[in-house]
Amino acid sequence: MKKIYMYVQDTMADWENGYFLQGLTLQKMAGVLKYELQTVSVSKRAIKTAGGITVVPDITLEEIDEMQAGALLLIGGDTWQEKSNQSILEMANSFLEKNILVAAICGATLGLASKGILNSYHHTSNALFFLKGSPNYQGEKYYEDKIAVMDRNLITASSAGSLLWARYILENLELYSKETIEAWYNYFSSEKFECLRRKTLMINEIIFMEIRLLGEFCQKYRMSRAAANDLFSKHKIWQYIESCYDTFHINGDEHNLEDISNVLKTKGAI
Repeated sequence: MKKIYMYVQDTMADWENGYFLQGLTLQKMAGVLKYELQTVSVSKRAIKTAGGITVVPDITLEEIDEMQAGALLLIGGDTWQEKSNQSILEMANSFLEKNILVAAICGATLGLASKGILNSYHHTSNALFFLKGSPNYQGEKYYEDKIAVMDRNLITASSAGSLLWARYILENLELYSKETIEAWYNYFSSEKFECLRRKTLMINEIIFMEIRLLGEFCQKYRMSRAAANDLFSKHKIWQYIESCYDTFHINGDEHNLEDISNVLKTKGAI
């Protein structure tokens, strides 16, 4: 039986693999077990996910058997640029070279970008600027503004693309018939879920925009993040950014920062 290795680390966004795990369990209903899931980490030490769940890895990196590997799953989290994750990123590159499926979502795409892996694959992430902060990322021409992208044996997704990400994995591994996967996908992607997905995506974009503008404001006015945050809260700049999102989304950060500065100047805050 082939193995699906899921890398786990502290701060792992445990909700991002939910759709895939549900889809994987349908093997039992189909009566055919093609793949077995194993959690893997740098050690057997228990990790704490972002959702507060404690996970004890099944195996360590050294125990991974490439001959039995069907896929490597890399879930989002806040630690992808830490040195402790370099070994799994190198292994991901090795898997890709051997035509083994690698699927990364959310923050894990930043890890791939840091190793230059995305420079030759069509891909997506939470946003293009999210990846451009990595010095080894030169794959802008391959970036696609979609919630999930599959290119050969690499699947990437944004934080809002977990359902489509899961579908691409199921399809790539040929776990079920195309008709079964289509029915499974349609069951979860009802109009209600699609509306929620779009709203979640917009909220994520607003949050990233606010983080960028706060950082640029601090740099321009030589102010600490804490002080700037207090200033933005006091004068309702956060609400202003959200209300102007449709316009700010089109304008560049430089223009938006000037707009915010003018609002604060009008209020006598700066």
